[in-house]
This record gives sequence, C-alpha cells and structure tokens, in this order.
Amino acid sequence: MVNNVFSYQDRVNQIEEMLVGYTQLKQLADNSLIQISPNLIKTLESSLVVAIYSLSEQLLKYSIYSILEIEFEEARKTAKDKFILKHMPIENFPITPTLDRIKKEIKVYSSAFKLFLPVSCENYKNAYIELLNARHEFAHANNHTDNIDFSNALKFIEYLKLQYEEFEGQGYINKIRLLSELLAKFKKIDNYQGFENLYRSEESNMATLLGEIDEIYNSNVKYDIDYLNDIQDVLKDIYEAFQFINEDNFASDFSPLLERL
Repeated sequence: MVNNVFSYQDRVNQIEEMLVGYTQLKQLADNSLIQISPNLIKTLESSLVVAIYSLSEQLLKYSIYSILEIEFEEARKTAKDKFILKHMPIENFPITPTLDRIKKEIKVYSSAFKLFLPVSCENYKNAYIELLNARHEFAHANNHTDNIDFSNALKFIEYLKLQYEEFEGQGYINKIRLLSELLAKFKKIDNYQGFENLYRSEESNMATLLGEIDEIYNSNVKYDIDYLNDIQDVLKDIYEAFQFINEDNFASDFSPLLERL
C-alpha cells in the first residue's frame, strides 16, 4: 500500500531536525564573537527549500496513488495497478505542487474537491508559495531566496495533507468550509432586516455544523493544530457575534465581522 512506500511523518521529522539545526546556526551567526560562513547558511536554506518542496511533491503524488488505490507490492498488483504505474511511474511522474496544479489534479478524481483557503490561512499559504518560487529560482537559475518562513510552509503542507485525505468532501475541513460558505452568504446583506431574515433561516444549519466540527475535532488529536484552530475560532467567533447583532449596532459591528472570513 501507499503508506509502505512513502512515509510522510518520517520526512516531516527529518525536515524538522534540519530546521532545528538551521535555527541554531542562525542564532550563532547573530553572535558577533562567532564567525559563521554565510555560504553555509545559504546551503542549509537551499537544502530546506528542496526538502520541503520534495515533501509536498511526493505527498501530492502518493495522495493520487492512494485515491486510485494503487497496490505497490509486486505480488498484490492487479492489472489496473500495473497499467497506472506504467503511465504514472514513481520515478518519472514529476508533479509541481502549485495550488492551481493541486486543484487540477485532485479534481480529476473528485469533482467535489475544493481547496479551502480562508483568510486565516493566508500567512501559511504565502510562505508555501514563496518556497515554491524559491525552488523554481534555485532549480532553473541557481538563484538564492532569503527570508523564507520554512515553518509556516511546512504547516501549510500539513494542511494540504488533511485536505487530500478528505478529497471526497466528507471530513473536518469540508465541514469548516461549509460553515465558512454559510457565513459568507451574509456578505451580500446591507441592512438589518436582511440580516435578521437570513440569520433565522440559517441559524440551525450553522449550529449543526459547529456541533459536528466540535465532535470531529474532539475525536482525533490530529485536528488539534494551531492554524486549524485559528480557522475554526474565527468562524465560531463570527457565529457567536451574530447573536448580538441588533438594529442599533448593525451599521457599526456587522461588516467588520465578515472581513475576517
């Protein structure tokens, strides 16, 4: 099976060890009494760019294999497995993990798949995009890019992993997305009466989704991740704040809430 061929967590652990060494080296470089070669730091940064990029590339590739239920053990391969691996071989199946490419690839296998990228995920997404650009610059022009937030880029890949696992749209991320879409309906509202009507119509659906989100969150520690909590907390805060919107404070309090989506 796929997990026997590609160990995501092992790769993450290796990258995190690299990040610890890199951070320690940067701290030493800030000490005026210690001389650290700038080239050494650049080499480590380039290695991190390649390692994190490769992690995302492999994750996307093996997620596709997993969706297709490919069996890699020779004795267990079916004709379907052999056919797919012939046309999508492990060694020669390059796949650039840009956001557009991810959407395009996964949608081939599930038209319901959507990448959910709320405002609260922006810092992680931007760090990831910057890392992809740095990988491109390094690979094609041997140019070095400074000040990449490796930690946030790595967190974004973890977020992508959860979305790949829910490609059929039945899990935790999808329910958060559905709640976000319900709340986004309120962006079209420009008067209190319209707000009150829509709130009465959707309040039960929003409450149900929040309950389901909490239930899934409490069922598995893998969902207890800071940036996922950020996303969920924003939605919960908006929903709870809606309960206190009235005709007197609508003009001042309503619009700022939706800017957080």
